Amino acid sequence: NLYFAGEILDVDGDRGGFNFHFAWVSGMRAGIRN
Repeated sequence: NLYFAGEILDVDGDRGGFNFHFAWVSGMRAGIRN
């Protein structure tokens, strides 16, 4: 299986760590699903 997470999804978040939070959470979800 191939999963995409983090910045590869090109989510436009506000400044202040929102992009990092999305990268971490989406990476964790992609890893846990398998």
